[in-house]
Amino acid sequence: RRTYGVYWDLFTPEEWQQKATAYAAAQEKQRKLEAATVAFAQPGEMQPETDCNYQGEGAAVARVMERAARRGGKWFSFDLPVDPAHPMALIATYNSDERQQRTFEILVDGKGVGEQTVERRTPEQDPRFFDVEYKVPAECVQGKTKVTVRFQATNGKELGTVCGIRMIRADAAR
Repeated sequence: RRTYGVYWDLFTPEEWQQKATAYAAAQEKQRKLEAATVAFAQPGEMQPETDCNYQGEGAAVARVMERAARRGGKWFSFDLPVDPAHPMALIATYNSDERQQRTFEILVDGKGVGEQTVERRTPEQDPRFFDVEYKVPAECVQGKTKVTVRFQATNGKELGTVCGIRMIRADAAR
């Protein structure tokens, strides 16, 4: 007794082949990323935060596009395993749906590895997830099995929404 609508994407055979090729490439990229991953933490979910010794001040759980996340006014951190035999990189997943500009820095065992600004999203922009890769200096992981990754607000701004944190072997991700 209800009316439903169904919407389909329609493709020509050539367009479908392009989509299939792009999909296969994305699948292969994800497979390589997962093979290079040493550790992954999902901010905002209790068990991963417990496993990774989540700490924080002025941080709150957020839910963005059906995905758990963390955001905050001061700082939060996670302890992530590393592989000191390989160069390491940190990949943070952010969301662009911010109501104001966010500026913060990323530290690994107290050493700055990057600074990030997420601009305020304008109404004509679609919200999206995006990854940023930060190289982890060799001295930060030398002789260690884990490091503390800290996201810290700067310049009186708040932290952007962090939707995922991944420590990878930088030489295996490509």
